[in-house]
Parts: sequence; structure tokens; C-alpha cells
Amino acid sequence: MIGRAGFSLVELIVALTILAVTLLGLAGAAAVAHRSFLAAAAVERGTDAAALVLDSLLREPAPVSGTRSDPRAVLRWTIRDDSVGTHIDLLLDVPDGPRTRTLAFSALHHVR
Repeated sequence: MIGRAGFSLVELIVALTILAVTLLGLAGAAAVAHRSFLAAAAVERGTDAAALVLDSLLREPAPVSGTRSDPRAVLRWTIRDDSVGTHIDLLLDVPDGPRTRTLAFSALHHVR
């Protein structure tokens, strides 16, 4: 019997189906990776903005509550005193694509 050259139609359809499923899986993974990258970038922008505000508040002898808006984030901080010391609680809203991500930070200013 003489061997035939090439692939049958069934083999070709199976190979193309496997290729299509693999490419769809790769496209889905790329979309998830892109969303994760954008979320990480938003958190980094927010963390940078929070670090600037907390650093300036910690340098003040008597910080006061307030807010600040810039293109990276909207920051709100409150100052509270208790038996341990003066606490700075900072909330910031960072744009993360179509939604807003809220991050919270806390620092101890003066220890009693």
C-alpha cells in the first residue's frame, strides 16, 4: 500500500480547533495581565501621593485634618488623639480605569 501525503480534513479541523482554543486562552490571559498591570499602576500612584502627604504631616508639630486633590488621587486625612498618641488616618481614592480604588493608610505621629 502506498502512503498518502498530507493531512485529512478531520485532522486539519481538529488541529485548527486546538489552535483556536489555545489562542483564546492566551488572549484571555493577556487581558487579565493588562487589568492587573493597570491596577498595580493605580495603587503605585496612590501610594506615592499618600507618602507625600504623610511625610509632610509627620513633619508638622501639630497636624490638622484636611483634604487634597490632585490628578493622581483624592486624599482625606483625619487626626485623632488617644492615650497612645496622635494618629493620622489617611484615605485616598485613586482612579483605576472605570472604577475608583480606595486605599487606607495610618501613621502614629506622637507617642505619649
